[in-house]
Amino acid sequence: GEENKFSINRTFLSRSIRLEKLWLNNLNLNSSLLSKYFKFNLFKVLTNLDLSQNQLDYLSNDIFELNEYLTYLNLSSNLFKLFSLNIFYNREFLLYLDLSFNQIENILYEKESSYLFSKIDLRNNNLTLFNLDMITQISNLTYLDLS
Repeated sequence: GEENKFSINRTFLSRSIRLEKLWLNNLNLNSSLLSKYFKFNLFKVLTNLDLSQNQLDYLSNDIFELNEYLTYLNLSSNLFKLFSLNIFYNREFLLYLDLSFNQIENILYEKESSYLFSKIDLRNNNLTLFNLDMITQISNLTYLDLS
């Protein structure tokens, strides 16, 4: 059944450590399945990750802890309502973050932290508590879409 499908993928993925680009979009993955079967920390050279069009509503704080070279992350069209930028703290190479088409009402961040994104897409969310001070924490930001 579905449990075996993910077990096979887990075995395959655990042996694909040199993988640079990974598309896991439109797989109906929820946050629990993602954290159980996909250990992104195994992919030390991963640069592009697409998790769009799934059922994700949260990410664990350490999910990308060892992905030093991650530059592109697509989390669009999921179920996030609250999103914390803190999982990206000190992610030097993460430049593009797509959170469009979620249900995000608020973005959390640490005021003392700095983030290095150059592009953030937040289109089509339910942002009710967007703090403009957050922008000052993102020193390289050249593109921000809040429409």
